Amino acid sequence: MVKLRKRNLISNPTSKLNKRALRAQRILDAAAELLKRWGYSRVTVDDIARQAGVGKGTVYLHWPNREALFMAVIQRELLQFIDEVAPTLLDNPEELLLHRLVRHFWLAANRRPLIRAVFVQDFETLGRLTTAGDPTFIARQYEAFEAYVELLKQSRLLRADITGREVMYVYRATITGFFLAENLIPADYQPDAERKADLLAATFQRTFEIPDPPPRAAIKAIAPEIVKIIHKIAEAKQAMVYGESGEQ
Repeated sequence: MVKLRKRNLISNPTSKLNKRALRAQRILDAAAELLKRWGYSRVTVDDIARQAGVGKGTVYLHWPNREALFMAVIQRELLQFIDEVAPTLLDNPEELLLHRLVRHFWLAANRRPLIRAVFVQDFETLGRLTTAGDPTFIARQYEAFEAYVELLKQSRLLRADITGREVMYVYRATITGFFLAENLIPADYQPDAERKADLLAATFQRTFEIPDPPPRAAIKAIAPEIVKIIHKIAEAKQAMVYGESGEQ
């Protein structure tokens, strides 16, 4: 059983990384910075190597091609988000409810331009990365989300008349809509990021969750299983970024 007092779901502190892993981190940092600054189509491996202070061949020691490197950059952004919110999730099981997780993710995406770019399919920033990705890994993430939804339904924390796939569809469509609306609605008519997060959470709460206040005992009972699901997702992302062992 996962112990909720554990502070991190996935942890790879810089002090514990070996020389090869530290070099990989430096390359990822350089690639992320250039991706945000110039966009996928304009950044070359030469640019990344120069920014990271390594030779071009060194980049290929870690990733077989430019696309694999940039996919690792995106997955690292998501992995860092999971680590950021882990203490809150572990200390406060109610934050594992659907509408609360959605709120956390919205705020994280507003702080992380590359996560936002994934949701709005920003081709200028991500190029072919908007349609790239390992189908097996993507399927694993969707399966994990379905398992999460089923746990909530079994504990009467979510409506029973919807499927995990339906929730995922509305989840992606709604969050994407919230992002796109920022380009369609004048700034004077938009609430701040925190209020947007509250409104998004309320939308999910009223749409999917049972109106009665959720019993804390029920949330605590399934929290370890939800943490396991999140941990598996984080481990899969870590493997994509750092290799199967979690280290480069």
